[in-house]
Amino acid sequence: MPNWEERADSFESFSIAPGLLRGVYDCGFVKPTYFQKSVIPALIKRRDAIVLSDSGIGRTLALVLAMLHIVNPTAPRIQGVVLCPDEKTARKITKLFTELEGYTGTRLQLSSGPAPSVARTGHIVVDTPERVLGLLREPGSIIDLSIVVMYEAEKMLASSQGKAAIQELFALRCFAAGPQVALFVGTGFTEILELCEDLVLDPARIAAKYMGKELTLEGVVQYYVDVPVKCKAVTMFDIFHCVDRQQIAVFCGSIGEATDLYSEFRRHDVTPLLIHDKRTLEARLDQLQEFRESDGGILITTGLLTGCFGVPRHTLVINYDLATTSREQYLQRDGRSGCYGSKETMISFVSSTEDMEWMKELQQYYNTWITQLPVDLSGI
Repeated sequence: MPNWEERADSFESFSIAPGLLRGVYDCGFVKPTYFQKSVIPALIKRRDAIVLSDSGIGRTLALVLAMLHIVNPTAPRIQGVVLCPDEKTARKITKLFTELEGYTGTRLQLSSGPAPSVARTGHIVVDTPERVLGLLREPGSIIDLSIVVMYEAEKMLASSQGKAAIQELFALRCFAAGPQVALFVGTGFTEILELCEDLVLDPARIAAKYMGKELTLEGVVQYYVDVPVKCKAVTMFDIFHCVDRQQIAVFCGSIGEATDLYSEFRRHDVTPLLIHDKRTLEARLDQLQEFRESDGGILITTGLLTGCFGVPRHTLVINYDLATTSREQYLQRDGRSGCYGSKETMISFVSSTEDMEWMKELQQYYNTWITQLPVDLSGI
């Protein structure tokens, strides 16, 4: 459960350097997200932190602003490290750093090139644990770590190789002074939190899933379809074959329901991806990555993924069991997509009076409208 309640209302109230504040506005940021209003003050106040967070809510800007505020640009040594699960993620974070570092005098290094000169000139290093480990071991490295951030920590801790690299890093002498540590973890992977606890000291715990009001359903077209329980699978096949969509994500209410639907698709010579909490963390991440990178297909999953799913744009989201869908899950499954300004679609199966009442409650709570699914699905 979260234990950090402090929030700031604006970028000015973070008390960051004037130059850095000017850079934030020059980059087009107008106001912090609800998520950033909590996370940035915790990091700036030098608290260790475990942040259960989603994509699309401002994680990258939160860590970049905090680190640029903390690092001393006049001290020629490595003071900050951002650990990333892969080089692609590292480059994404580096891009925002490079847009803002000129406003502070901080030198950034994505350690994908030759390392010796890097260790002598950079203030902040962004890369995978294995590469950062090699860099910090370079002879002549001048290191005085103030802050270490693990971005998408669940991906790095999912494999034995990743865990070993993290353990080796934290065993280095430069970690002995106890730098501030912040872990950004997908909200669907709470089982790794026990591993995270060993890396932090009295952390501020911040959970994005308790900030659901920040997300929006604006831009999301929402439908419902009346369907008896025994006809749900057949209706699912009809939708699958009729809609002009590259990808479909189906959220089921239980592992049994998900595996039954998976078996039905296999019976019809369609092989979907399947994710639930009985599968290993590494297997789930692999399936998610495959779905995100594929040109089409269907993913069947449970509510487990809510908050860390990050569906690709234009994915059709289907609530196969509406009654087991919480308010936060309903919003997070496609609400973030609506924030991107593109047309998104979500279909909910209504199979009982309970489902219908819950749908009405969702409409009232989010001040939105869910219409009946049309017969002609060609425009969906």
